[in-house]
Amino acid sequence: MQACPELDFVARNEYDFTIQELANGADWSTIKGLTYRDESGEIVSNPEREILVDMDKLPSVLPFYKQLDVKKYFGGYLLHPYMSWYTDAAASRAAPSACGRRPSADTSTASCPPTAWCRT
Repeated sequence: MQACPELDFVARNEYDFTIQELANGADWSTIKGLTYRDESGEIVSNPEREILVDMDKLPSVLPFYKQLDVKKYFGGYLLHPYMSWYTDAAASRAAPSACGRRPSADTSTASCPPTAWCRT
């Protein structure tokens, strides 16, 4: 945010509930996983949000899409929904697995802690 003064906030990591709380008008100082500029322009980073384990708890956007007139917006996926055969919501989220920073599940050679959650 220091490099981009145009940004007012950033929803970090487990952002689904962070965005939901923003949309519901919550006080920014109480929202976990949010970094924002306060009234004086200072950058404030709230505590991290816990890693979501139960994917069924994710907030649903279906009520919004049911009232959306997709013909008013440009977006191929709105008119023709796309399903990837290669990834799903669980696979595309953070998971405790090997990644570029953690070359193997073998913690003796890992470059980040064994409890680290890395994007796959």
